Amino acid sequence: MNTKLRALLLLTICSMGAVLLSACSKEAKREKPRAARADSAEGDWVKIKSPDNKQVAQIKIEGSTTKVEFGSTSLEGEEKESGKRKYSGASGANTIEVKSEADEFKVRTADGKLLWKVKLQPEKIKIANSEEMNGAISVESKDAERLKVSRGETEIGRVLLRGERGKIKVEDQSGTVVFDANYNRLSAAFGVLLMSEIAENERYIIMAEILARGR
Repeated sequence: MNTKLRALLLLTICSMGAVLLSACSKEAKREKPRAARADSAEGDWVKIKSPDNKQVAQIKIEGSTTKVEFGSTSLEGEEKESGKRKYSGASGANTIEVKSEADEFKVRTADGKLLWKVKLQPEKIKIANSEEMNGAISVESKDAERLKVSRGETEIGRVLLRGERGKIKVEDQSGTVVFDANYNRLSAAFGVLLMSEIAENERYIIMAEILARGR
């Protein structure tokens, strides 16, 4: 092979290598933003804080397991073969169970007594302590960054997404911020924080169940 032919072959190989390297580099650049867009959801603790930055509670979703911690209480919800998720404390005894159906779930005592029924609608979530949903409390979508929380026809507060900071703000009826959380997607779960008629442990379990369903 003469010198000119060898030089031409070498130039061709080098050119092909440069094209392949450039294509790989571009593909790698396209892949990187996907990981950066991940929501602060599964596997991360969602921390709920008071306005003075004191932690009130935290919730974690890990596959079919949910974890709730507040004060000195720690609860873990484990999904059983029956489809129910049963919550237990440090002693291991079941305290609350959650039964899922098509567009709702029910929070019940360990012996099956209904505590709360949660109805999941496309733009609204309703919570009541009866099968008939009498006197339901609701969390309703108003726009991409705001949810309205109502007791009957009376607005009791709102949930706001502050997307530029990846924060949720929960306001009472007067517009005062009463809670915030490190979550970068609007969720009806945070509206449950305004529902004082729900016992604290049940409130956080309902929040965990709503978050686990991506609502």
